[in-house]
Amino acid sequence: MVLALSFVLTILAASSAFGVEYFVNKQGADANNGTSRAAAFLTIQKGVDALKPGDTLTIGPGEYFENVERTDIGSMDADTVIRAEIPGTALLRGDIPAPEFKKVDGYRFVYAAKCDKKPKAVIEHHQLYTMTESASPSELEFDPGAFHYDASDKMLYISNCDLASPDNRRYTMSVSGKSGLILKSCKRVIIDGLAATGFHSDWGILLGQPVSCTVRNCVCFLNVGGIVLEPNEGLGLTDGGSNNVVENCVTYGNAFGGIVRYGANKDIIRNNLTYRNGHKGEHFGVMHYGGMQGSLLIKDTISWGHNFNFSIKPNSREPGRVENCVGLGYIRIATNKMSHNLLEGRNESDRDGRNVPPDSIAYRHEKQLDWDSEYADHLNLDFRLQPDSRFRGAAPDGSDRGPYQYNENIFYVSPTGNDQADGLSMRGPWKTLRRAFRNLRPGDTLYLDEGSYAAASWRKA
Repeated sequence: MVLALSFVLTILAASSAFGVEYFVNKQGADANNGTSRAAAFLTIQKGVDALKPGDTLTIGPGEYFENVERTDIGSMDADTVIRAEIPGTALLRGDIPAPEFKKVDGYRFVYAAKCDKKPKAVIEHHQLYTMTESASPSELEFDPGAFHYDASDKMLYISNCDLASPDNRRYTMSVSGKSGLILKSCKRVIIDGLAATGFHSDWGILLGQPVSCTVRNCVCFLNVGGIVLEPNEGLGLTDGGSNNVVENCVTYGNAFGGIVRYGANKDIIRNNLTYRNGHKGEHFGVMHYGGMQGSLLIKDTISWGHNFNFSIKPNSREPGRVENCVGLGYIRIATNKMSHNLLEGRNESDRDGRNVPPDSIAYRHEKQLDWDSEYADHLNLDFRLQPDSRFRGAAPDGSDRGPYQYNENIFYVSPTGNDQADGLSMRGPWKTLRRAFRNLRPGDTLYLDEGSYAAASWRKA
């Protein structure tokens, strides 16, 4: 009996240590207990409210029209996980479809539709553009990329940023004034695989005073901002948290910024892609602002299409760094806080832009730069070096300049190639898929030139 009781207690202790897994899906109901897919909750809010330290919330595919908010979630004793069952398919939405717009008589560029409620913003998906409010329909003629709502006749007026007709374009209206996911005073919380869109005037994912939290594999698009980590009471007012990671995320089309940290303290932002965030004024790919209590490392991240692709105010006392990143445009960061980057060559902290570290590349200042011969596939943002790149071994310590050290793991095939070649560039590609498959290893990349190829099988050795 004693042995049996001891065994039962051991099982219960192990179960408690691992926590409970809760489920949310579009077939659920908030009256359920949430502890299985068959008894799932319907809303993410209900699932987040159920979590105790060490628990996991798994969210099924679908669109969830809600704001989710909780304070004091998680503890330093165990990871608390909020995750998509399939990364990228659990989408928090703050917007709804817009009505169909028609040309307004007497105007060249103004279009209108009946609308029962004033939106927070109008989002034009073709241009990844968020329209802000204008004072009158007549101003839209000369202030494109805005909207006006007339409450008296319930009419919504717009003009596109490129002055084009709204035909064959998609519009949504943001109706939410809060962020998609707001977690304040969170500890050891992991957010994995969620997506958020349409939240104005706020963020897709907002963490307030996070400690040892991770945001990974998330996609935030067409909000005011994508992902932010900040103090609970606002910039500079309280502790901003520490030891957090944002990794493997994509942010795009947000009106202000992609990934933002206020008041960093031993935080890491790595392996992210952020592009075309912002329209007017200052807007950012990855940005830090406010005093740092500790280090911030921005690493292995690609940023393009912003006013500032990377921005860390150049206070020499603050330990912020950008390493192994690609920034295809303007930046704001002190030269001595960068290493092994590929940059466009304009820097608010160095107006000339030439004073990049010698292990980095400022491509606008490279003479006769041939992108095709230097990089694997620059048009698709693959900036790994080719074998005969001028940047190999060119750093002062003998390493390669730029964000990626050369590795013989990229191969090319072309119908005009030669199977006796090394296959390492388009100057010596292989000819057949059979030859390529014989050589490839896990982790390799194979680029195929346009043309026809004989079928080939890939057999395990």
